[in-house]
Amino acid sequence: MGRQEFNEKVRRGISDFLGGDAEVTLKAITKNNGVELDGLVITQAGSNISPTIYLNAFYEEYEGGKTLGSVVYEVAQLYDRSRVEGGIDMSFFADYDKVRKRIFCKMVNYKKNSGMLEKIPHVPFCDLAVVCYYSYMHDQLGNGTILIQDSHLEKWEITGETLLQEAMDNTRTVMGYECRDMQEIVRELLEEDVRESIGDYVHYIEETEGHELAAEWIGSMVEKITAGLEARNTGHPMYILTNHTRFMGAVCMIYKDILEEIGNKISSDYFILPSSVHEVIIVPDYGNDSRERLARMVNEVNSTQVEPEEVLSDSVYYYNRIKKEAVLL
Repeated sequence: MGRQEFNEKVRRGISDFLGGDAEVTLKAITKNNGVELDGLVITQAGSNISPTIYLNAFYEEYEGGKTLGSVVYEVAQLYDRSRVEGGIDMSFFADYDKVRKRIFCKMVNYKKNSGMLEKIPHVPFCDLAVVCYYSYMHDQLGNGTILIQDSHLEKWEITGETLLQEAMDNTRTVMGYECRDMQEIVRELLEEDVRESIGDYVHYIEETEGHELAAEWIGSMVEKITAGLEARNTGHPMYILTNHTRFMGAVCMIYKDILEEIGNKISSDYFILPSSVHEVIIVPDYGNDSRERLARMVNEVNSTQVEPEEVLSDSVYYYNRIKKEAVLL
């Protein structure tokens, strides 16, 4: 069964499941980098909120052997957990003073989002663009973001310059930044994986031998794994630059004071590799790395390890401590 036929059968299945209480439609949703997802939009009578459930992953599961009935049931369950009874009062969003402190910046690829950027206030940065989003926390809707468009500026009666400056200030002040050794982060992730994969055994050690011994045992396992990784790593130290939330943290590279602090910390000019929209990798320039080799590495990671909508760029950037600026190589 092809994807379009699958989507239509899921749509009909959900419509039948809801018994006419909601309108169920299919819509192609364009995400970051022009990535198109198949959205199932469910509009309940009397509600101004229409949950959108993306079917792409469900289709992959169907191709992997899951039955259509199981897919329809899972989509229905997902809708039941995400739907909002009644309407949501969004009038606050018409008042800039009520949203201005929760508007932040993020970085996107300029070329891959050129169509979108025609309707969005933005600032070019190398081959990237800085755009703004509103971050909401709602008891019913949960947490999410709303991309700020030119139409919002018209309603708020403000200029794009005003919006971008305030968003940049908010991002720098509220989100902050962290630049940490990659090996340190790898150790933390490995520790989480160890605890998750053998959680029952860890819990047993904590109960019989104490929490301190359990922590030491986990630590020794992580050290053995990381020692093997470090033994194979003949390259330079690398650092991860992101914000405190580790969400849309690649935007940290626009702040000159942050880049200067990092240069002083590592006592070196450095390359900036775009790992994703959420973080970038800092590689000190010790004179034996080439742009070509690093660009190949970035391209390989982007094509194999990063979700298409989270790719930032295949480019390599460079920070010069004397000029105090990041440039595209």
